[in-house]
Amino acid sequence: YEMLVGIPPFYHKNWDNMFRLIWEASIKYPDPVKHGICVSKQAQDLINKLLIKDMTKRLGTKNDVDEVLAHPFFEDVN
Repeated sequence: YEMLVGIPPFYHKNWDNMFRLIWEASIKYPDPVKHGICVSKQAQDLINKLLIKDMTKRLGTKNDVDEVLAHPFFEDVN
């Protein structure tokens, strides 16, 4: 998320608020027209699956890095 958007997904200048957001907030993506940043649907899906709040359900917890690399986002990566 940070590499595509430029800030962490749950950024807040107050650390206490930022940690609360990490636990409670949903991921918001910038508006492509308003902010000029377009995050593809595949990238959004990958990010959403990597940031699932329940650690046991996150992408990569069942089959480690192979599960992550099998995501369509990495389809064109050799």
